[in-house]
Amino acid sequence: MSQAFDGVLSPTPHYYEIRRRAAEIARALGSPAGGAEHLFLGMLHDGGWPVHVLSRLVDPGRAEAAVLGILTSPGYSPPPPPRSFVPRFYVRPWGAETAAEMGDSYIGVEHALLAMIRTRDTVPARAWPILTRWRPLSSRPRTPRRALATTRCSSRKDGGWTAR
Repeated sequence: MSQAFDGVLSPTPHYYEIRRRAAEIARALGSPAGGAEHLFLGMLHDGGWPVHVLSRLVDPGRAEAAVLGILTSPGYSPPPPPRSFVPRFYVRPWGAETAAEMGDSYIGVEHALLAMIRTRDTVPARAWPILTRWRPLSSRPRTPRRALATTRCSSRKDGGWTAR
């Protein structure tokens, strides 16, 4: 899966903010590079619309605890730094392919979240079963992707979208 920005899709300022926060989290946890787990924690700390959507399904505090539990488990290995030279505290970009599939001209946190959930070997996707284990089967959503897809959105006058 190619995650590079080719100039056609521009990340939003909010996406850059989340990546900056993810770099701080990765550095604090001693990781040489930021991965999906750090980006997801950055989203949780930001409290924006991904948290609003996820909070309908799970408690964001439990989501953070589940991800941190995986990060501190004996089998976890942090993401490797990229092979080419990049600035210090690199965070792998997520969501370019998802944005292109959706026909958007930008990369936002919504694209990154969907890309992380679609990739089953990421820490956020692996944390999902831990978070939903306590719920009865009849009330448990099948996947976070389905919950995101069924979130009703409405357009704003300024051209953006907001979750309802």
